[in-house]
Amino acid sequence: MLERITSVLWGGGTIGLVLLAGVYLTVKSGFIQLRFPRELGGGGKGKLKAVTAALAASMGTGNITGCAAAIAAGGPGAVFWMWVSAFFGMAMAFTENRTGAEFAERYKKAGSPMLYIKEGVGSGKLSLIYAAFGVPASLATGCMSQSWAFTDALSGCTGLPAAVSALIAALSAGAVIFSSEKAADGVMRVTEKIVPFMGLFYLGGCVTLMAVSRADVLSAFGSIFASAFTAR
Repeated sequence: MLERITSVLWGGGTIGLVLLAGVYLTVKSGFIQLRFPRELGGGGKGKLKAVTAALAASMGTGNITGCAAAIAAGGPGAVFWMWVSAFFGMAMAFTENRTGAEFAERYKKAGSPMLYIKEGVGSGKLSLIYAAFGVPASLATGCMSQSWAFTDALSGCTGLPAAVSALIAALSAGAVIFSSEKAADGVMRVTEKIVPFMGLFYLGGCVTLMAVSRADVLSAFGSIFASAFTAR
């Protein structure tokens, strides 16, 4: 049943629509993916907090297990299409966050997609539908997969029961969320300190793994580009 639902929701039509939206927003934003790094120099601490909070949500389970699953299913060429989708996806992510911030300031409410769908698109019904689908999606594709990966890794390294690892994850998340009157402030305060080290550890781990396994990087890139346009 899940495979049938997935084939409908994530068929060629949806993927094409997402990529076209990414291309459109890339052009309309003047290639924000290329301009944004230069703009990080100014803007003060608030901008740094926002960036680290966004990166905290991007570097994680999906980058590791998601990429591995894609390569297993589609071969090395899948990496090329992940690069393409990631590039255009940056413009979509930026646009969503920028739109949310602008509507939050205009209406003095939380800058959610529900707000700009209701006030910007002018459809309260569509915003309710988005919210209704958003709740199970955030629990299933976000919280459940991330917490499972954490508890599985922690239990595997330490021998702790999965329930204990899950409790540690829940208490840690709660401590961050309730460390400030506004949950977002608490999250950004923590990510500002952790994410730079997490990024270095993440990249350093990749380089170390390539060195230890004596990876043939040039051949790997060759396989990626050679396989990118095959039927698989």
